[in-house]
Amino acid sequence: MALLFPNPYKSSGSTTIVTKYFLTFPAIVFFIVLPAYGQSEWAAEVELGMILTAGNTRSQALNSRTKITRSQTRWRHTARLDIFSSASQGRTTAERYAADFQADRRTSTANFFSFNLNYEKNRFTGIRERSGLAVAYGRRLFDQPAVVADVEIGPGFRKTRRTNAQVDEVGTLRTRFHLRWQPYNHATLTHEDLLEAGEDTVTSKSTTAFVLKINNHLAMKTALEISHNSNVAPDIRKTDSQTSLTLVYTMH
Repeated sequence: MALLFPNPYKSSGSTTIVTKYFLTFPAIVFFIVLPAYGQSEWAAEVELGMILTAGNTRSQALNSRTKITRSQTRWRHTARLDIFSSASQGRTTAERYAADFQADRRTSTANFFSFNLNYEKNRFTGIRERSGLAVAYGRRLFDQPAVVADVEIGPGFRKTRRTNAQVDEVGTLRTRFHLRWQPYNHATLTHEDLLEAGEDTVTSKSTTAFVLKINNHLAMKTALEISHNSNVAPDIRKTDSQTSLTLVYTMH
């Protein structure tokens, strides 16, 4: 089980993983301890999915995601933390950590500006660490009770440290599209496309999820996530896909 739940405090070089998270995301710490200014609405979602097999094949898989949102009249802050780990026959086969913080500032009913910080560690795709920041202009395309759609575009910066010790630092163009459709009170479909284009690397992620509410706090969620990286080592595939079924607990 130690392979499935790796110690986050284990040293990597002279800096621990936990320290790297806080160095990369000072805005998240500031966001959490910042006293509320004016009226704020808080919401939190915690997802957990797990698969254990025994017998002829021993394997474990853990999929966890936490999302915290703070909304005000013109500001919205969102922090996310994703963890995915799997092991088979006592050997770790996948290990990914990702954190994301975004602040949105509305300038009108349909227009807003956003600031994004992100960090990822995915050792089985040739990426030791990847961090980035971006500022973007956003516009709400649809704002109906059942359908909400946003689009964002803007410049950014990305630093990638690969497992072969190569370090890339490039400017990027970041675009994001998000759609939420709620045909019924107990059912919601979401779709998000994220693309970052650099000088020699284009990364993209497409996520589609369906959430079915059980009660006011619990829901079942099934999701399909497809990630693509145009610049990888010869022995690594450019496209990864992940299908998940998780239990979601929501707090308001």
